[in-house]
Amino acid sequence: MFITDFRWEDHESGQWTLSAKVDKEEIYFTFKGIARPDKSQLVGDAFVISALVPSMMRKESLVIDPSVPVSQQLLEQLPKYQEVYRHWHPDLPEIAVEAENQLKRDEGQLAACFYSGGVDSIYTVAKIKGQLDYLILVWGLDIAHRETDRWNKTVTLAQQFADGLDLKLIQVKTNISNLRTRVADNHGAILISNGISLGFKQLFVPASHSWEELFPWGSHPATDPLLSNGTTQTIHHGNVHRTEKTKAIIELKHGLDELRVCNVYSDYNCGKCEKCLRTSVALRLFEASSPSLPALDSVERIRKLRLDNHSQHSFWRDNYRLAQQKGHAELEGAIGEALMRYRRRNVLKEFDEFFFKGSFIKLKRRVL
Repeated sequence: MFITDFRWEDHESGQWTLSAKVDKEEIYFTFKGIARPDKSQLVGDAFVISALVPSMMRKESLVIDPSVPVSQQLLEQLPKYQEVYRHWHPDLPEIAVEAENQLKRDEGQLAACFYSGGVDSIYTVAKIKGQLDYLILVWGLDIAHRETDRWNKTVTLAQQFADGLDLKLIQVKTNISNLRTRVADNHGAILISNGISLGFKQLFVPASHSWEELFPWGSHPATDPLLSNGTTQTIHHGNVHRTEKTKAIIELKHGLDELRVCNVYSDYNCGKCEKCLRTSVALRLFEASSPSLPALDSVERIRKLRLDNHSQHSFWRDNYRLAQQKGHAELEGAIGEALMRYRRRNVLKEFDEFFFKGSFIKLKRRVL
């Protein structure tokens, strides 16, 4: 893969855009709410970070045009980043990253945290709010560009949340998710790329999973810090159980009004998808509620819930333990059924892959 045509553009509105071509596709970030750093401080690190895993998957060197400056400190850490991914995905090769225009960077100033309105980001803000200056909200990741109404509502509530904590809000519009991979998930790099160019001293990435639940995942305490670049230290924060995060948000007494957990196209939170349900269950067990999230209307929804991956299973196992602690037998039983169905499907999947190389499940899908 090639990175070329690195440039920036200032807009009359005070916004500015950083862009480059990754192969032949123009990838861009348009920033609102923060001044553009001096031209001498602008580097192509965001594009290198995002293109690394896709290059590994394509078994191609990542070649950076000499006109694109890249942080020397970042390049020095990419072999270790690749090493971790190769342990997680043994089919991935180690690739060369070719960059002639290398700069040694000075330490930046101020601190920022990525913010989505979700449990992970509100928890991190709750814990480190005294260290922060900015929140970064990104349009083009979990909210598609076509969802303008949903984005506008999210911006309004994010600004409300930031104002309540005396923080500044940065809005980023980007198409960087075009470089996201699914098999070798790199969503942490995709997220970090939205803030690495802004010159912060610290850039906080809210964690998804607790230390107990860690497994190969696109945003991870073993990989996110390796995407620091000398100016910015990238910090993976908040490896605690999701129920503990929910409790902290309730105790903060700030954030429940703005809570946004839904990845389904809806007004804000649909109240019916897996993410909405996992959060509404935790709130019910803590005897709390959020005006932005419909309350759980039926335990039957949980009983019939389908869990699709290990990540979801870990979150619901956490809810199951909380239901046990709270003595909520009905929710404990419903969650237990959903967990058991997932485990049965997983056992069948592993059996099929080991003995039949996945052909049994493929045949079942065709017949049904």
